[in-house]
Amino acid sequence: MSKVSSGFFFWSVGIAVATARRRFRFRNKAMVL
Repeated sequence: MSKVSSGFFFWSVGIAVATARRRFRFRNKAMVL
C-alpha cells in the first residue's frame, strides 16, 4: 500500500513539474515574441 501511494505521489509530482515547465517555456516564448 505505501509503495503504491508513494509511486502515485511521485507520478503526480512529475506531471506537475512537467506542466509547470511547459507553462514557463510557453510564457518565455510569448515574452520573446
